[in-house]
Amino acid sequence: MNDLRLSRLPGGAVVLTAAMPHLRSVSVGFWAGYAKHQEMKAYLADRALLVEGQRAAKEAIELCKLRGVDPKKYPEAGSFNLPTWLFVIVMRWLYTHNESMQRFTAHAADSLKEAKANYDAVMKSASELKFDMPHMRAVGEYLRDVS
Repeated sequence: MNDLRLSRLPGGAVVLTAAMPHLRSVSVGFWAGYAKHQEMKAYLADRALLVEGQRAAKEAIELCKLRGVDPKKYPEAGSFNLPTWLFVIVMRWLYTHNESMQRFTAHAADSLKEAKANYDAVMKSASELKFDMPHMRAVGEYLRDVS
């Protein structure tokens, strides 16, 4: 696997991440929403923001289709197509009880610059394809001051 990244969080936890470009554009809306609170409990309590993140992810899936990606090859992207009420419950449960999802939290907390770069790349691609992403733009506001 290429492009592995090892980082150490302030509490001493070590996080190893691998590049997954097909997921990067889909998850960036959810990641950008995390930037608002920068704390997972507060983020998960913000139902409106979770819903906006889900809508942004759906836009990203459509953008991926325009770029020739078949989302059916990536079943993990299907969670964003759950009914909204169920999506919120599932995300809250997963980020509270699932270790791999909790690792995402550790990675997100340590890499908002990466989220901003991914967001910028997604929005550039959308602009090139003349594809409007109002929900992605909305959550992207939380990355505006990340440098």
